[in-house]
Amino acid sequence: MISCALVKKRTRKDRHGELKNMTLRCDRGGIYNNSLGLTEERRQRQKRTRLIDCPFELYAARHNGLWYLEVRNANHNHDRSEDMSGHDLLT
Repeated sequence: MISCALVKKRTRKDRHGELKNMTLRCDRGGIYNNSLGLTEERRQRQKRTRLIDCPFELYAARHNGLWYLEVRNANHNHDRSEDMSGHDLLT
């Protein structure tokens, strides 16, 4: 049972423009990128990041019309999410 939200980390398309493979990660994966150049004081008043560099990663590849999944890293550096309300979800 997956108790985290998955987001796309990387996708690759074939020469026909069809999705060939993708890497998915936990939505807590990655680190905050201060692209606005906010000072730490100003950033404290902004919405906090949920990124904690979680290493969980799943790889999916299409071969002969079938999708194959490979768990590249099954570890999370946080507890399971019992309540998914803290995650961005597709509706």
